[in-house]
Amino acid sequence: MTPRQRWQALFERRTPDRVPTDYQATPEVTERVLRDLDCADEMALWKRLSIDRRLEVAPRWLKSETAQGRDMWGIEYRRAEYEGGAYDEPCVQPLATAETVADVHAHRWPSPDDFDYSAVTEACRSDDGQYPIHAACYEPFLLYGYLRG
Repeated sequence: MTPRQRWQALFERRTPDRVPTDYQATPEVTERVLRDLDCADEMALWKRLSIDRRLEVAPRWLKSETAQGRDMWGIEYRRAEYEGGAYDEPCVQPLATAETVADVHAHRWPSPDDFDYSAVTEACRSDDGQYPIHAACYEPFLLYGYLRG
């Protein structure tokens, strides 16, 4: 089965030939794995490790301005460095003080009209059917944690 067929089988409640796998790591870990396994790029890494990775594509946000370094959700991040690398962690959660549904509704949410979806369209048009396409989906509980704190 191809990676896409494995994932599709799960979504259709059929049994795939094996459990689909995924890969996520910080950039410095990925660089190290690529080097240690002598892989030219991440696609080569996925093939070498039989990873059923999703091809991630997202629409481009047209509102490039962010207030005080915040993202489209209003979350502000700070750089956290550690030996060997760094990552961004949320430090200002815009819904941290929300107490009512009205507070949540008053938040400035991104609008679907604020995006250019042509990258998603192109990814679908040029797709070879091998990998599933993951188009601008968020981990709902992670995003909620970043918004609420």
